[in-house]
Amino acid sequence: MAIRRGATYRLLYGDVEGDRISRAHGLAVRAGTILQKIIQEMAPQAQYQSKLKDPAMDRVLRADIVYSGKAIELKLGYEFDTKKAAKEIEDIRQFARLISVREGVLIRPTICLFQAENQDELLGFKADTSAIDLITGHQLCELLSIDYATVLRSVHDEAMRKLDAS
Repeated sequence: MAIRRGATYRLLYGDVEGDRISRAHGLAVRAGTILQKIIQEMAPQAQYQSKLKDPAMDRVLRADIVYSGKAIELKLGYEFDTKKAAKEIEDIRQFARLISVREGVLIRPTICLFQAENQDELLGFKADTSAIDLITGHQLCELLSIDYATVLRSVHDEAMRKLDAS
């Protein structure tokens, strides 16, 4: 028996359209992972998925990218207003503090909203972003010496390949 996907979408839109929307929704959820993979391939000089144990809280903290004095939490979109935003901001702050002590250099906690067009789109968080650097995807690509348009095109192409294969 085949596994049925997207029961709610199928109910609302019918089998064919509901299945297509369900696959697209699943892909949208995974698109951030595709972005990270593309950037890692294009800019191997950075550290990716860095992890540090926080002894005070007995848990592991992580940063998507560590490079050029920044511990970066990477988000594909241009909004970061989820319920877990405050925790993610505090985690990247703590990660930066821990790695700064370990390495003996100042590491800035940074959040990149990759599709933000400008600094104005980086405002509007539901959490306190003081002491955090907020950057756009253009700024991240400049930091890593890679082309923003090429990254977006590569993410789109990979996402379409995955959608066609599902």
